[in-house]
Amino acid sequence: MLAYVFWHQRAKQTDQTEYQQKLVAFHQILQQRHPQGFLFSMVLEFEQLPWMGVGLEAYEDWYVVENSAALDPLDEAAVSGICRDPHNQVARLAGNGTGGLYRFKQGSFDHSQLSQIRSTTWFNKPTGMSYERLYEILRQQNIEQQGPYGNAR
Repeated sequence: MLAYVFWHQRAKQTDQTEYQQKLVAFHQILQQRHPQGFLFSMVLEFEQLPWMGVGLEAYEDWYVVENSAALDPLDEAAVSGICRDPHNQVARLAGNGTGGLYRFKQGSFDHSQLSQIRSTTWFNKPTGMSYERLYEILRQQNIEQQGPYGNAR
């Protein structure tokens, strides 16, 4: 499973309510179109994010797909057909944005979990450290935080 995550802000002259309405409309029509391999999308709003401009709220769009083969159909579907106008309407109101592609490494994923997350940790992989070693460290930290049996109490 992969997630394309896109962070963006409205342009300063754009009305916040209008931007949010058009953003939600785009996500609704994309989910209706449901391109091949597409699982779901959702939007989260933040007061600010360190890598975005200051003074405006920031939005985090999640586009979750089955695998990398689903990225091209998603890309095409988002800007064509019934999604074209809703996409263009919100894109014209946007100020800046940046995105990333993330792969789920372990466990299952329930999209309702995203709305329950209250914090995240961002870090750089140390230069020279292998991904194998990084994942080993992260697995160990996860066990230490949740215990050997996960969140069970």
